[in-house]
Amino acid sequence: MNPSMESVLSWTGSVVQGLQHLEWQPIGFETKPDGSMDRDRPIYRCPACWRYKDTLTFDTQQHDAKCLIANLLLTYATETVHHYDALLKLTDKLQERSGNKGFVAPSTTSGTAKSNGSSNNANSNNNNNTNSNNNGPTPQSMPMYGKPPTGMASSAAATGPPQLQRGITDMVNSLDVPPNLFRGNSSSLAEFSELLDDSNGNSFMAPTSSEVSLAIEVQVYCVIARMSALSNNAYAGFPAFDMGLHLLGFYQESQDTSTTQIVFCPINDVHGISTYEVQRFQMMVRQELKEESKAVFRLDRFSNDLNKLKENVMFFYWETNKERQVPQWVM
Repeated sequence: MNPSMESVLSWTGSVVQGLQHLEWQPIGFETKPDGSMDRDRPIYRCPACWRYKDTLTFDTQQHDAKCLIANLLLTYATETVHHYDALLKLTDKLQERSGNKGFVAPSTTSGTAKSNGSSNNANSNNNNNTNSNNNGPTPQSMPMYGKPPTGMASSAAATGPPQLQRGITDMVNSLDVPPNLFRGNSSSLAEFSELLDDSNGNSFMAPTSSEVSLAIEVQVYCVIARMSALSNNAYAGFPAFDMGLHLLGFYQESQDTSTTQIVFCPINDVHGISTYEVQRFQMMVRQELKEESKAVFRLDRFSNDLNKLKENVMFFYWETNKERQVPQWVM
């Protein structure tokens, strides 16, 4: 195979395999009744769209419709994999025309691989050097669907990570799409995103379990003690962020008890919040920290005691909003 083409295919294979491994990252565990970690119940998060899933929702949780990782994998599954097959056929034709001189193209059948075995011995050292320099997944491991070339499949199994097994239907279903949206064809990602914008963010996930909510809350590092509203004028609460200043969710005043309590609402449970608004809140906290705003409360200023942090957030809000009215929360 031409070295340039081989390099491109190898890199593409590495990217696809990398995205598959990045799609759901383990971030912790649920807690047992005694407060200890339950290592049999891990929690995962997508680093692109920040959706969470646990053991109960492992097979049903969906990505955000605009999730970069999910859409890249979907594009690969519906388009790129076919281009890959076309490139293999092209290299086979080039091999035939060149009389098998100067380069070695991957064979598409085991019979071809056997017939070329003797003529390729002179190039075996060059191929070994190429493989040793590409420690990542090889291009042979790229096909997700259909029957991969026999010779390539054996090489991929020996040197690369497991092949991707998700079907196209599964890939499409992994995106959280409002009911009124339909994907017409594989080349309409831009149109698909525009339709999502028209839906005004009406997609909504099932409520997060209390165990997962607690596991997310323990990552809280700072809170803005200012009531924040979404674009639909519904109150989301006090935005809470992790140490990387990523939005985790909102703190809200509980309306179900006689005494005032502040409860955590994960971002998954905030109905109607859009990707734009998530980015807006994350830009807001950076600006507030830069200006040393008194409304920003950090965990390290309270000896890493989350309860003290929440209490001071509420006290600050009450002091600065004496005429406040309890808002209707969006959940």
